Amino acid sequence: MTVDRNVLSLQLRKLRLSRIGEILDHHMQKAADQNLTHLEFLNRLVGDVVLFKREKMIQGRIKQARFPFFRRLEDFDFEFQTSVPEARVQEHAQLQFVEAHDNLIFLGPPGT
Repeated sequence: MTVDRNVLSLQLRKLRLSRIGEILDHHMQKAADQNLTHLEFLNRLVGDVVLFKREKMIQGRIKQARFPFFRRLEDFDFEFQTSVPEARVQEHAQLQFVEAHDNLIFLGPPGT
C-alpha cells in the first residue's frame, strides 16, 4: 500500500497535527535504525508532538501576559543580591509547597 504524502499532509493539517508531517521522516528513519515496533514508533512520534504543543502553549501564554521583560530563576544573580538565600529559593522552585497546599509569600524591599 502506498501513501500519497500530499494527502497525508492535508489530513494531518485538518486534524491540526501538521507537526507530525514535519518530524515524520526523522522518526521513520530512527524507527528503522533502531528496529522499533509500531507501537514504540507511534509513542515516540506522539510524545514529540505533545512536547512541541506544550512548549508552544507556554510560549503563547508568556506572550499573552505581555511581561515588560522576561526573566527566569536561572538568571537571578544571587551574588549581587546576597540577602536572598539561593538554597531556599531553589527549594521553593521545586514547588513542594503547592503539593502540600501551603502558601508562599515573598516579602522585601523593591528589587528583591
